[in-house]
Amino acid sequence: MTSLLWRFGADQVARVCETLEESGDVERLAWFLWSLPADAHVQAELNRHESVVRARALVAYHAGNFADLFRLPETFRFTQVYSVLDLLCSTVFHS
Repeated sequence: MTSLLWRFGADQVARVCETLEESGDVERLAWFLWSLPADAHVQAELNRHESVVRARALVAYHAGNFADLFRLPETFRFTQVYSVLDLLCSTVFHS
């Protein structure tokens, strides 16, 4: 990877995102996403993983950043349409 800070592979980052999402720790998930390298190549590689994009959606929702939230489906084709809807609904109804 291009950054010295890059210590994990994209698959490992995706698994961490899944674990933090399942734990419901949105603050820690946000911190983790923020700590990832901003390098365009690294970000492009990470954005191929649905769990990373789903994590970005969850964090954007909790931060009230709806512009980013609604931009995600324009830039990423989710494997299951309902996965994003489930994420949003579970967040709204369990908050």
